[in-house]
Formats: sequence, C-alpha cells, structure tokens
Amino acid sequence: MSILSLLQFSWSRKPASPEPLPRIQAFPAELLCIVFSLTHTSSSASRGIPWVHTLNRVCSFWRNVARELCPFLWTEIRILHFRAGQLEMLNEYLDRSSNLTLHVLVDAPSEVFEAAGRTEVCRVFLGLWSASDRWQTLSISTTPHNFSALENIIQRQDAPLLESLTLCDIRGHATLKFGSTPALKSLILRGVKLQAPETTSFVHQLESLELSSHGHADILIRLAEEFDNCPYHIRAAGPRLRHLSLYDELPSFNTHSRPLLHAYTRSLRSLTLGNRDPYYFHADLFGFTDICNLLDNNMPLLEELSFTHISASAWQRVCNLPPSLPALQTLSLSSVPELQFRNTAICRRLPALRSLVLREVDPRQFLESLGTPTSVSATTTSKDPAVVPWPGLRSLSLRNILPGIHVCHALRGLVEARIGMGSPLAVIEVDVGMQCCKDVKWLEEIVGEWRRVDLDSEVIAS
Repeated sequence: MSILSLLQFSWSRKPASPEPLPRIQAFPAELLCIVFSLTHTSSSASRGIPWVHTLNRVCSFWRNVARELCPFLWTEIRILHFRAGQLEMLNEYLDRSSNLTLHVLVDAPSEVFEAAGRTEVCRVFLGLWSASDRWQTLSISTTPHNFSALENIIQRQDAPLLESLTLCDIRGHATLKFGSTPALKSLILRGVKLQAPETTSFVHQLESLELSSHGHADILIRLAEEFDNCPYHIRAAGPRLRHLSLYDELPSFNTHSRPLLHAYTRSLRSLTLGNRDPYYFHADLFGFTDICNLLDNNMPLLEELSFTHISASAWQRVCNLPPSLPALQTLSLSSVPELQFRNTAICRRLPALRSLVLREVDPRQFLESLGTPTSVSATTTSKDPAVVPWPGLRSLSLRNILPGIHVCHALRGLVEARIGMGSPLAVIEVDVGMQCCKDVKWLEEIVGEWRRVDLDSEVIAS
C-alpha cells in the first residue's frame, strides 16, 4: 500500500468529532516537575519575580505540585524590597526547599533599618544567617548604614557550601564579618571590606576575584601570602585564580609582595584594571608600572585584558612597557581620553590578538592606525618590511561611542585598508543607534558579520 493510500485510510477512520483535550490536572505530576525544573534553570540568573510565584497562580494542582514535589523551586531567595510579610515568605522558602543549597539575593538601596519595620528586617537577616550552612551563592547590595546595622546584629558564621559571595556598598565603605568558606570560588567586594577574613579556607579554591574601593586591594597580597604557605602539593598544582578585576586601587608592590603576586597570578585568563568613578582618573597614583611588570612573562595564559576609566598617560605607559602576552586574544579599552595608537610596539607584545573592544572613546585615530602598515621591529629602519598591525585581528566592537563622534567613514577606511592588506575583519559590532548612511550600507554588504547590539550586549540584527 502506498503512502498516499495509508494517509487516505487513516483519514477515513478519523472519528467524526475529536475527543476533548485532557484537563490540565491530568498532566502527570512527575512530568510537571521536569517542566518546572527547566523554568527554574532558565530564570535562575534573573533578578525578576521567581517562577514559583507564577506557577502557584495557575491552578491548585500546579500549586500543590510546586509546594510538595519541587523543593528546588524554593531555593532562589530574592529580597529586593523589604515589606510586610517578608519574614513569613523567608520561612516558607527555608522550609519548602528541604535543606537544598540556597541562592540568596538581597538588594536594599534604602535605609531599611531606619524604617518602621526595623524589628522584622532584623529577623529576616537573622533567618538568612541561620541558614548559612546552606548558602551556595550570596549577594548583598545595600547602603553603608544597613551594612553597619547588619554587622551589629549578626554573628560570624561558617558557610561551608558557599561558592559565590558578592558584597556591594552602593555609597561608601563598610565591613562585614564571615567565618570559614572553604568552597568559595568567586569573591566580589565593592566598597565592602571583610573583617578578618579566613582566607586560608578558600585561597586554594578561589577562581574569580574583584576588588573595588580604596584600602581593599591588600586582600590580594594576603591571598598571595596564604597561597605561598599552602602545602607543597597545592603550590605545585598552581593557583586556580583565573579572573582578576582591580578597581580604584592597586596592591602595594615591594620586594616582599612582588614575587608572591607573580606566583599567585601566573594562571590568570582575564585581567581588568581601572576606576569605577568615570570622573576620577589615577594618572600617576594608579601604579601601572608595577601592575604591568606583573604581566612581564608572568601570565603566559592571559587571554583577556581590559582597561576602564584610565588616563591617557596611563594608557601610553602601558604601551611603552616591555611585557609580552603571547596568548592574549581580546583587548578592551573603555573611557580612555585621547585614545591613540602611535606606539606600534604594543603589536609585537600582543601577537595573538583577535578581538578589540572600544567603549566610550573617540576611536577615529585608533582606527586609522589599525589600517596603516608599519614596522614593528625592535629597531625601526627604512629597510624594515611594513606589516599589518595585529594581522590576526578579526573582530572589532565599537560600543557607546562618545556623542557627536561619527566613525562610519573611519570604519569604512579601516575595512578597505585591511582587505587590501590581506587581513580583513570578519566581525564588526556597533551600537543599535548608529545612523544609517552610505558608509554603513557599504559595510553591511562587505563585512561578513555586521552586528547591531544594544547596551546590554544583545545582538539586535546581523
């Protein structure tokens, strides 16, 4: 029997009236749990309303499944605004999560300890700290006064399962005490200083470190000292620190700390240096000479290097220093005034560069230099062959370019020049708001991947 005959036979046996669809309650609870787990995974990184609140409002069957059979739905504790009933909500989450590890987010931009519900706020934080043995991630962003009040009501607690800790003082400087955190892999401190942290408990585990604010950079030296005191088998395996961000201040370099920092940072994959305040540049106090000395033959695995809100003199100092980064593939420059690319020796120091990101700068002179063949030998003579700056460069991102700066013509000139030199750009990203003109239309046709992205780095169109 042919396929057509089979279809005709099947259609002839189709009932005259279709059977009614099964009710939503007929969906097996076990399969519903699997579906819920997928929604939980997809929304775990969001700061919005947890999915469990939406699922509870569909029907009583879904609500009962979520409450009784899906404890993982109750492990995302988000306190974005303190209000009445917060303590009851916290207790419900702690009870229904069945001793699973917790992901806690507290975002309180106002002075919650001065409000009428101060007593309940204290109880909420005490409830959170009572579950410190279940924390997997903890993020607190609030004011100095709230941190100070929190410091007075909580006790030092161990967090044996904590892998990620983020503390942000949105206005000034604060301190907070913690106990042992042997599983800690990510530590972000913005304006907050840990009070006598037990760095020995996590120094061999830490993979990502961000320090922002004055007086806090010395924790990096403390970690380097602790790593130097680790047993031989740990030191022989090398540090696990892969990502380091230092804002506003660098650690103190001296004959004692320099070799320790060399040893502790040699396995870095990404390094970010700069200032958080866009109007405050540490031109001479930032210590770029010392930090760049760290790069000299010390970070052979470094793949990403970023500078943000640094002075023009600091950038020129980076270009003039001798370190070579053979594995570096991405260079990001943000808010560098009078950005220039005249010292071509930096091309020799970054031979493997493939991606360049420029944000909040005037990139025209930089783009022109990238399209100009030049000599990158140590001693330039008239006989030196002209080569392409960064011949492996394939991706260029221009983000949030300064108002009034028109880069379309310079960008087209760069693309044409590099095509002529045999090193074309394969990917170009620009702001979604870039005005369309004849140069842009030409670029859209010539460049392999022309992307428009919004401020959150999401591709709008290609």
